[in-house]
Amino acid sequence: MGKRITLQRVSCLVLGLLLGLIAALSEAVAVDNAIQFNMRLPFHILFYAALGIAFIHFGRKAVLHVVSGTAQTCATVQSCSDATDGAVNGADTAADGAHATDSHLRGCFSRIQRAIRATLCNTTRKGFITSWAVLWLAWVPYVILLYPGIIWFDTLTQLLQMHGLPNVISSGQITDHHPVFDSLIFNAFVQLGNVMHSGNFGVFLYTLVQSLVTTYAVTYMLKTWHNAGASLSLLTWLYIIIAIVPFIPIFSIGMVKDSLFIPVFLLFFTHCSLIICKKIKLSKWLIYAVIFESILMVLTKKTGIYIIALTAVVALLAIHGKQIKALMAGILASAVLVQVVLAALIFPAFHIAPGGKQEMLVVPFMQAARVVTTVSNVDPDFKKAVTDLLGDDVASRYVQFNGDYIKGNSWNSEKQAHLQAFMQQWARDITLYPKAYLEAWLGMESSWFTLPHTQLPQEWKNAYLMQVYAEGTTFDASSQQFEEFARAADLGLSNNDKRFARLLQDIILWINGTALGSTLFSRALWTTWIVVLLFSFVFVSWGNKRQRLTYGVAIIPFIVSYLFLWVTSNSGSIEAMRYAMSVVFGIPVVLCLLSVLVQERETVKRACE
Repeated sequence: MGKRITLQRVSCLVLGLLLGLIAALSEAVAVDNAIQFNMRLPFHILFYAALGIAFIHFGRKAVLHVVSGTAQTCATVQSCSDATDGAVNGADTAADGAHATDSHLRGCFSRIQRAIRATLCNTTRKGFITSWAVLWLAWVPYVILLYPGIIWFDTLTQLLQMHGLPNVISSGQITDHHPVFDSLIFNAFVQLGNVMHSGNFGVFLYTLVQSLVTTYAVTYMLKTWHNAGASLSLLTWLYIIIAIVPFIPIFSIGMVKDSLFIPVFLLFFTHCSLIICKKIKLSKWLIYAVIFESILMVLTKKTGIYIIALTAVVALLAIHGKQIKALMAGILASAVLVQVVLAALIFPAFHIAPGGKQEMLVVPFMQAARVVTTVSNVDPDFKKAVTDLLGDDVASRYVQFNGDYIKGNSWNSEKQAHLQAFMQQWARDITLYPKAYLEAWLGMESSWFTLPHTQLPQEWKNAYLMQVYAEGTTFDASSQQFEEFARAADLGLSNNDKRFARLLQDIILWINGTALGSTLFSRALWTTWIVVLLFSFVFVSWGNKRQRLTYGVAIIPFIVSYLFLWVTSNSGSIEAMRYAMSVVFGIPVVLCLLSVLVQERETVKRACE
């Protein structure tokens, strides 16, 4: 046992050191545009390493405290409610002045907590509808204030393609650069709105439906984990956080492919983790539901097929049980079949052009561009391979924190012809330019790792925070930035009064800019630091090797979603926030899984005593 505890401590120490090291190096690239080996760098590495170790150490204690609350029944909740009411009333009687106000506030919050607990533990249909309705009502102010809704630039491109209009990707042809299934849904709502009133009204209808669907998925997730034995205290706090933290509903209700993907991912991840860990009965309806979810994962987002494929393949190899293996094989077969049917039959039949390869190659493109831009005496063969593929002006287009200027928006046969030579040269010269390769990657992904602080450039202050996009795309025909904005009128979309959206956005940015806000809403905290903390439990703390393998397989959808952040074209833009939302919504599922494992461990301990 002593060796086991020592191994856990050493593993957590190593995780903290690695977390601190990558944060320090990312900060160096963000501040100095390069990793400069000066007197300041060792100090920053030591500081971040100490901070990482402290975060893992105290974070583990905090997580254990949160997830280890007992799984209460409704009767228990009611008895606790009565006892607490008596205590609060007694406190109110004894208190006066400021103490009375404080007591009233605490009593009010306590009553809200108990009401939420009561609805979450109520397993009836009425209990589910009540939980769903209350959560949705908490999101309704955003639906109203952001009328008609948040529509993103990518979505506008999809809508223009559906109408055969020129856009940033094509001259009017529909492409698979963005999922066609999403384009069909967005266009259906806009067209319905045009029939009823206007395209803007269609965006509002979509926002309304999307808010209902996502809050339903969240409610279902929490109720399902309650049935599996998760701590009711944890579920209550998750419910409150999802209800009141502004960036969660704002990004969940926007008309964009990532928002459409969130409820599907949440349901798929919940079901898969419970099935793999054998915490739920594998009924016929559940099998159909998971297969249907896997198909929607493929249809709503390009990364869906990779999440499903890795989850299913690893589960087939590592998890015992004929039923589970059969289900994973069915999930994989269904997802692959849908992908093949789309690419081989549907797209050619409807003259839909395939999406380009530039999105998945942005990391090597940026690494090669940085070498050409910053390294003197570059290998001539390397430079030729880079310029043949990316253009002679690659150095002038290189911006270290954004790969969009290098990868471009389209792919053609000329680029395809030079791709193999480029990849061979890029792989061959990794040993020649390791520092430039690392700096190029950290330059794009630094916001996932670096905590916000005053040394960062002022114009980048929001790049390291969980900022919001409340205003959405402005359909201003006079805009000189994008010609596509002027064509929005052809879709029935018009520029709306954005005063409330702008006010909301300014308030949230102000909160983020405070000392407390920049800590609580750090982009690195939500996307990497908390994730590493959760990994320290799953892969280090629990059970024997077989059990840890099972738990690791159960969270593969979460792991893959997180690793996709490492290959995004940038991490600091508002667009990058969309990529992070799958990770944000995956965190509650992992916490619930940990809670169930803690409850089981405590039950075994009590039985042994």
